[in-house]
Amino acid sequence: MKEFVVYIQYENHVKNNNDIERGHYEKVFIDDINLNLDSLERYYKKQGDRLHEAFTDFYAFWQSSLCQDVLQPRAVITFMPTRRLINVLNDQSPQEIETNLADTLEKSSTVALTVLTLGVAIDELFIKLRTRAKFIICLLVDTASSLLLYEMHVRLRKLIGEIAESRFSLYPMYECYPGIGGQSLKLIPIILKLSNAERIIGVRVNEMTMMYPKKSECSIMLLGKEKAKMTIRPCAPCQGNRCLYYQLGGCHLFTPCPG
Repeated sequence: MKEFVVYIQYENHVKNNNDIERGHYEKVFIDDINLNLDSLERYYKKQGDRLHEAFTDFYAFWQSSLCQDVLQPRAVITFMPTRRLINVLNDQSPQEIETNLADTLEKSSTVALTVLTLGVAIDELFIKLRTRAKFIICLLVDTASSLLLYEMHVRLRKLIGEIAESRFSLYPMYECYPGIGGQSLKLIPIILKLSNAERIIGVRVNEMTMMYPKKSECSIMLLGKEKAKMTIRPCAPCQGNRCLYYQLGGCHLFTPCPG
C-alpha cells in the first residue's frame, strides 16, 4: 500500500488557537499497513467454483495498480484540552451524546480527535465498477477497503497512545465512534470542524451527517492519568452472522470500549 500520511496537531501546545487554522501540524508517515485476505478467500472457496473464481478475479484486481493507485490513506489527529470539547458539547442535548463518552469526559484532561479516509478516488472507482456490472468485485473491493480503514485506525490508536504517554504522560481511557449504531451522529461535524479535516485531508460532512469521501471514519479518544484496559467488541446488530467484514477476520466497525 502507498504511504499512510498522518497530520498531527497540538492545540494545547501552540500560542494561539488560530495557529491550527493556519496549518501548524506535524507530518508522520506510516508505511507498513498490510491487509490479509486469506480468511475471505477461504470463505469464498467454500461457496463453490463460481464464487471462488469471482474472488480470484477480485484479488487480481485489488493487487493491480489500477486499484491500489486510487487508495489515498490519510488521517488527521488533533490533541486538545478536554474542556474545549466539553464547552462545545454543552450546546448538544444529552441524548445526542453517547452515555459512556459523557461519563468519561470529566475524568479526562486531553482528547485526541481523529479523522481518517481512503480518499475520493475509491468512491469514483465503486461507481465505475457498478456501471460495468462488476458487482461482486465492487462488493469485495468495498469490503477490503473497509477493513483497510480498520487497520489504519488500529495503527492510529497505537500512535495516539505512544504520543499521549511520551508527550503528556497520559493514557487512552475511552474511544467513541460517532455514527456507530446511529449514536452521537451530531458529533461528526463537530469533530471535522475542530480538526480542520476538510482543509487538511478533504473530509467533509453533508446535512445528513454522512462523511464524504464515503470511506472515511472519525473518533474521539479520551486521555487521562489512569491507565484503562481498551478492549474491542463486535458492532451491533449482526455480531458477524452473515457479515462479509466479519468473514475477513475482523470488522472495521469493531468499537473499543472500557474493559
